[in-house]
Amino acid sequence: AVALVLDVTELPADSDESVVLRSLTATQAASIDEMLLKRTQENIPLPYLTGKARFAGLDFLCDERAIIPRSPIAELIRNHFRPWYNGPSPTAILDLCCGGGCIGLAAAHYLPDAQVDIVDLDRRALALAKENIEKMALLDRVHAHQSDLFGGLEGRRYDLILSNPPYVDERDLRAMPAEYHYEPELALGSGPDGLTLARKILARAQNHLNPHG
Repeated sequence: AVALVLDVTELPADSDESVVLRSLTATQAASIDEMLLKRTQENIPLPYLTGKARFAGLDFLCDERAIIPRSPIAELIRNHFRPWYNGPSPTAILDLCCGGGCIGLAAAHYLPDAQVDIVDLDRRALALAKENIEKMALLDRVHAHQSDLFGGLEGRRYDLILSNPPYVDERDLRAMPAEYHYEPELALGSGPDGLTLARKILARAQNHLNPHG
């Protein structure tokens, strides 16, 4: 509710309680009422109502073409991937199953010397990712590729491979709350136990990693 009101009133996400005393315009009040109804009656996730999501301290375009960013990888990016990566500062990074591109773009933002490839099978998600690349003015360092995992990356090697792949098993996919059914099923389900894609990634990642990767 707080995030909804702050978005409609165009106030910073980290506003303190002093903003409670501010008045709403009639237009803002009507917008809040309309969004509250869609959120509570139709169960539409807030980022799909506002058209944006915050990840790793950055703002991204967000809509139903891709999953809503919510990965703990954000903490790793802001901590320069310690303690899991101790090689030289990475200059070649892959974001696999990128969705709207938030992981790869955040990595590029915090590592200004890195070139980043972002990859997804879903063309609609990749279109959103390209919009985010342009929004963040990273066209010179972030490159989007339509590919089934590593299929279109022959010969490419990276210091870091990042991925938040689909990981929901069949039973949980059917039982998810209504909010999650607005997200692309392709971005959520990964076989009977939720690990089908993870196994494929782990089996082939070594072929695309640099020696210290």
